[in-house]
Amino acid sequence: MPARTRSRPSPGDPAAGTRPVNVRAALSEGTGALEKSCPGSPFLDAALLLGFSMYLDKEHLLASMPDEVSPDSLAAYRSCLSRRASGEPVAYIIGRKEFYGRLSSVDRRVLIPRPDTELLVNS
Repeated sequence: MPARTRSRPSPGDPAAGTRPVNVRAALSEGTGALEKSCPGSPFLDAALLLGFSMYLDKEHLLASMPDEVSPDSLAAYRSCLSRRASGEPVAYIIGRKEFYGRLSSVDRRVLIPRPDTELLVNS
């Protein structure tokens, strides 16, 4: 897995994560928090944000469902969830987006590549 160039978001609530939470529970919490504000793919968004907060790719995250999430990672995850629930795209939060099989760095100055654009490239 490539090294991260961005640092993890700063923890939001200092009291967050005082009791142990495993990956499965954190994903359930995140999916529930995003269901109304991001109805398209709340589980995928939650998984990407939790993986980002724990420095894991999606595959390793899903393989670690019973593992405990550290308090720092949980606080960072909840901060990311809040940003996503307010409408900020996941790509801007995590700072990257895959396009045409390549991982690209993105931020607010960059338009996020859409899946339909890949169809145009193939045409």
